[in-house]
Amino acid sequence: FYEFQNETAYQSYRLNISGSEDDSNLDIAEMGWHEDGDTQTPFDLTASSIVGINGGTGFQASDVGRTIRLLGSDAVWRWARITSRSSATVVKVRLYGHALPNLSPIARWRLGTFVPGKYVESGSLYEERLAFSRKFSVYASATGDFDNFATGEEDDAALEFVQAGGGQANDITWIAESDGALIIGTLGGIRALSGSGIDEALTPSSFKNRRSRTFGCAPLRPVDAGQSFLFVTRSRKSIAELTQSASGKFTSDDVGQVSEHIPKKGVVELAFQTDPDPLLWFPLDNGELGGYTHQPSQEVRGMHRHRIAGTFSGSDWGVVESAVVTPGQDGNDDLWLVVKRTIDGTTKRTIEIKSVPFEYGEVADAFEVDCGLTYSGVAVGTATGLDHLNGETVDALADGVVYHDL
Repeated sequence: FYEFQNETAYQSYRLNISGSEDDSNLDIAEMGWHEDGDTQTPFDLTASSIVGINGGTGFQASDVGRTIRLLGSDAVWRWARITSRSSATVVKVRLYGHALPNLSPIARWRLGTFVPGKYVESGSLYEERLAFSRKFSVYASATGDFDNFATGEEDDAALEFVQAGGGQANDITWIAESDGALIIGTLGGIRALSGSGIDEALTPSSFKNRRSRTFGCAPLRPVDAGQSFLFVTRSRKSIAELTQSASGKFTSDDVGQVSEHIPKKGVVELAFQTDPDPLLWFPLDNGELGGYTHQPSQEVRGMHRHRIAGTFSGSDWGVVESAVVTPGQDGNDDLWLVVKRTIDGTTKRTIEIKSVPFEYGEVADAFEVDCGLTYSGVAVGTATGLDHLNGETVDALADGVVYHDL
């Protein structure tokens, strides 16, 4: 299968084909031409009935833009995209990749799972598979082939799984990899998907769906805290810790009870910092930044909140909209924040990095403010480069003297 880029239009082409070492004839069993899907004229694709199409309702107008996979008589899958709907059994499509070898009826085909407005809702890697979730279902790629979602019976084939059990089928809010299982967070609790045996890989024919007695989950990605997972409960007003026992069972505990008034303000997202100290950070609906010191092996647990300097829309602090942790250049983890403030009557957002705790050096060199700038050089009477603070009242430290309300 070869692709030719026809950037310049010609009336005719000449192909030079060589495949033998001497002057003998070269036999070509088959040759076909197929125009690129993006430029070809859409053609009719007709179904024999509406059975199996959108639950027996046939093609719908909402299917425009949806993909459809077709297995030709040559046992090769190819795909097409629906461009318009003519009736419940007829749509126009553009075909991509290999041309169909003939016009024989196609017995094996399927509509794309992810359609406009109904794309994946969460994802994770698990046992060399790329897994997605939407609604009640989990979709995992073939092993080591993240672009291949063709299901089959082989152990390394892609798979689809509908999570249900205990009389419930709850919407999936997130999925995450854990030791020995793919953890599935749902509105009704947490489930674990794994191979059916101990240390057995997940395959289309070997799977086990276990229910855990846990809290319902909010659609906020959990964080791996080393010995456990931390996740936000369905109400977004508490944080729970998910742990796994030696027998493989999962249980959860409400760690927000340490200081329940903090997460009750509404958790926005989670970010976990490992170094220099294990800390969970979580922006709150009221703009504050929540924190949870988490070191269970030392029986150290504590919840705290922080107000970032500034003002916004009547609040006496800057609004923390988002938080993420990345590895820092000094070996520590960096906490990055998106902070929203009202400055000179205008809403402005800044990307800020939390500095590591001050441990060594001269106290005079400590940077003990939420957000600030430093200057070192010859003596000056005017500081420039502060356009982002127009209209704000600031404090300054110069030569060991604090100047307020500048």
